[in-house]
Amino acid sequence: MSEQSSPQTAAPPPPDSRMNGYEFMFILDPTLDDAASLAVVERVEGIVKGQGGEIVSLKPWERRRLAYPIAGHHEGLYILCYFDAPPASIQGIESRVRLAEGVLRFIVLRTDRETRERDQAADLRRREERAARAAAAAAEAAAKAAEEAAEEAARDAAAPPAAETAEEAGETAAQPAGDAAVEAGADEAAGAPEPDGAGEPAPPDGSPQNEEETS
Repeated sequence: MSEQSSPQTAAPPPPDSRMNGYEFMFILDPTLDDAASLAVVERVEGIVKGQGGEIVSLKPWERRRLAYPIAGHHEGLYILCYFDAPPASIQGIESRVRLAEGVLRFIVLRTDRETRERDQAADLRRREERAARAAAAAAEAAAKAAEEAAEEAARDAAAPPAAETAEEAGETAAQPAGDAAVEAGADEAAGAPEPDGAGEPAPPDGSPQNEEETS
């Protein structure tokens, strides 16, 4: 009895002179690191080539939020691939990619050369627009930082030297203290008791009071 080949080792379909163009979009598990993501992409590329396909372009597209959760993930890394392959190989490609670990979803669409070139041009334009927006945002942030630094430098230049400020503060503090001391002295002088006999005029010599004292 002949041994049946597994889905991963099945022989490619017989050569076909007809090669159609295809757009292949697949989504990777976002928890994979760079090395693991690269390994999955290389595996998918090997599946396409193993089924008689020819890769035209394959590159990361963008990281996007998913329309609905897939296997508990709310976002994924989209990979965009264009390849040419015989029509008979598409079923084998899809069945093998479906078993590839790390691929959340994928779709293969038939496309002609004109559509593919138009899609590639649109993708390039989107990338250029994103790069331009990022550059503009970076330039705006740099200009704002420079403006804030200039305003801070201007405030520092307008502020008085620290020594003068300290001297003025000392003078301001000393003045109320001196005023308080003067007021305290005045209050003390006003409240001091008068000595005995103070404020009464002494009687003139020969007055009755003196006579009584002398007698």
